[in-house]
Amino acid sequence: MKGENPKILVHNRDLAEDMLVGGRLQYIADGDCLVVHADKGGAEVTVSPIWSKDVQPARENGKRGVEVPNFGTIMEGATIKAGGSFWEADDARMKDADIARACRPEGGFIVLNAGSFK
Repeated sequence: MKGENPKILVHNRDLAEDMLVGGRLQYIADGDCLVVHADKGGAEVTVSPIWSKDVQPARENGKRGVEVPNFGTIMEGATIKAGGSFWEADDARMKDADIARACRPEGGFIVLNAGSFK
């Protein structure tokens, strides 16, 4: 976890799957976090984003989002596209993550690769 208002999940993976993933970013006040409404295999799911470690939480004009190096600021309500992959909600890599219940959607996680935002 990194930051406050919003808190974001980050990873330090150098190599990851690189399929095109994305969706609409939403802020969840109850958990002080961001989620993504994504298309996963033709169905819309709500997932927790896991950003690369160089991404920083951002606030601008009362909205929450992230600052992505060499790309810019992505605020709640925006649509994102990046290389990455989906992890299931019960993925063992996330079992000990300190994530508020409201920030752990049943759709699982979307891992977003560094330098891959479009």
